[in-house]
Amino acid sequence: MLALFMIGRIAFALIFIISGISKFMDLTNTSNMIAAEVLLPGFLSGVVTQIEGATGMRMPMVLAIAGAVIEVIGGAMIALNFASRLGAILLILFLIPATYYFHDFWTMSGDAWMQNLIQFQKNLSLLGGLIVFFVLGSWRPGENEIMERETIYTRPEPVERMGRADRVEPVDPVTPVREDRPVIN
Repeated sequence: MLALFMIGRIAFALIFIISGISKFMDLTNTSNMIAAEVLLPGFLSGVVTQIEGATGMRMPMVLAIAGAVIEVIGGAMIALNFASRLGAILLILFLIPATYYFHDFWTMSGDAWMQNLIQFQKNLSLLGGLIVFFVLGSWRPGENEIMERETIYTRPEPVERMGRADRVEPVDPVTPVREDRPVIN
């Protein structure tokens, strides 16, 4: 079971790893696609200026590199079952805006509408899988099995029943104390 679980993890994570590597191999094209699709809100203009000044790159290139890094590292974390909750969170935070900006089928028609609807649904499925990996964390099949058997399925120790002859009478029986009080009519 563990081998199948690991094969599933790796197969799931490969889409992110391969996509991240392909972004690294063609950063210029990825940056141009981001520049054409992504419009950052105006209130972030100060942060964008600071990031561009610190890196010496335009924001689309910074986003292309960041996206590629997140995909490769997050995918590897899930595939290797190392800090997979963190990897799942990174990929969730990447996937939501990427899906919104690049597969906005609601603004399209014709073939573009159909293709982007399919890509949107694929990303929605990937998001569901990432949520599952976030919930599972670095769990391995059978990890809690022994503990569950011991805690849930163990039978309680039989209680020794006492018969009437075995009951113990108190050594010093307490006699009730009566106070003599005058009766008031």
